Amino acid sequence: MRVELLPGTGALVTGVDLRRDPDLSGKAQLQRLYRDRHLLVFRDQDLTDERHVEVAGWFGPVRVTDRGAIAYVSNVRPDGLVPEGPLPFHSDMSFTESPLLGISLHAMEVPRSGASTLFANAEAAAAGLGPTLAGHLAGRSVRNIAGYGEGFRGRRKEADCDPHEPRFDHPAMGPHPVTGQMVLRINGLSSSHLVGLDYQESDRILEEVFAVLYGQENVYEHHWRVGDLVVFDNIAVHHARRDFDSAERRTLRRVVLDVRPPMEVDPEVAALYRQATAGSS
Repeated sequence: MRVELLPGTGALVTGVDLRRDPDLSGKAQLQRLYRDRHLLVFRDQDLTDERHVEVAGWFGPVRVTDRGAIAYVSNVRPDGLVPEGPLPFHSDMSFTESPLLGISLHAMEVPRSGASTLFANAEAAAAGLGPTLAGHLAGRSVRNIAGYGEGFRGRRKEADCDPHEPRFDHPAMGPHPVTGQMVLRINGLSSSHLVGLDYQESDRILEEVFAVLYGQENVYEHHWRVGDLVVFDNIAVHHARRDFDSAERRTLRRVVLDVRPPMEVDPEVAALYRQATAGSS
C-alpha cells in the first residue's frame, strides 16, 4: 500500500485491490488515514454493488433504506440524483439536525472533461480562520436551509425561501459529532445567515469565511476516471461540482454513511430530492 497526501485534503491510496480484504493492520491504517485526512481516493477499482457497500462500511455505518444501500448520481439513469449542472460547495443534509456522516462514490461513467468534484477541508479552515474571524463565529449559529429543487443557483437566503423548506440551526463552528474536532458548519449552498445578525453583517462575515474555507490552498479537485472510488467525511469535508456537457454520460454509484433514520422517513426532504432530479433531467 502506498499513500500520497493530496493538496487541501485527502490521500491517494495505490497498490490496493479493494475486491480483497486487507489484513487487520492494513484496514486499520486505512481507517486512521480516513480519520486524519477525511477523504480517500482509490484508482482503478472494479467493485460490485455488494462489495462497494462492504468497503464503505469499513469507514462507518452504511445507511440502508427500503431501496437498499445503493443510489446513483447520474444524468442517464431515471433514478439518478442531481443529474447535471454545477453544484456550489455544500455538506449533504446540512439543513437537518444530523447531516450524513460520510459518502462513497464509485465512478461508472465519466465525461471526457472528468466533471470534476472539489473537496474543501472544513476542519483545517476552522483552525485557520484567525482570531478575529473566529471571534465573530464564537457562540453563533448558522441557519442552513434545503437547496434542492431550486436549480442550485447559489447560496440560499431565508428571505427568498419557502417557509416550509427544511432548515436547521447548527453552531457556525462546532465539534465534529464523531471526532470532536472543530469544523465549520457553514457551507456555500445551504447557509442563509448567522443567527442574530442582520443580513448585511452576516453576509460580510460569511464571505470572509468562504475565502478561507474555499480558498485554493484548502481545496482538492478530483478529476474522475472510470474505476475511481472516493470515500469522504461529509462533515469534515464540503464538496462541489463543476459544470459539464450534459450530452455526455456521467454516473457515480453512491453509498452513504449515517446513523440516523433513512431520508425516506422525512417526506419533505424526500420530495425535495425527487423535485431536484425531475427538474434537472
